[in-house]
Amino acid sequence: MTGDLDTAAITVGGLSLRMTAQLKNQAQLEPTSIPYETTSVERSKHFTWKGETYQLTDPHGFTWIMQSLSQFVDPDLTVADLPTLGPRLKLPAGWSYAVVILEAEFVFAGVIADVIIDDFENAYTKMYRPDCEECAPKPAS
Repeated sequence: MTGDLDTAAITVGGLSLRMTAQLKNQAQLEPTSIPYETTSVERSKHFTWKGETYQLTDPHGFTWIMQSLSQFVDPDLTVADLPTLGPRLKLPAGWSYAVVILEAEFVFAGVIADVIIDDFENAYTKMYRPDCEECAPKPAS
């Protein structure tokens, strides 16, 4: 990781933007930029989700919530495609994809987040980490 993640906000197109996470570039990630393999990411801010979310569940019962959509693999992929993305994914054995409506906010507050990508390079945050300040509970064993 490089750079200060607690950067000042800039305004682009009327939106206030601030760097809250930094992923290594593709060359630095090789060969770990493989779909469904974990990468740890330093963060300085809380991430919050509410409403319709897109989630993966791994064989151990951990849930991963989509944090970003990518158009690198499929330039035509849009948010409208996400509810039906599951059948297009080549999920490893024991994984599943679901659309989940969150009635209450889910907040992930942690300095380190576990992140994976899917076959389309959409990124997902693991909803539980033992060292996070605020996150989902650990799945029952």
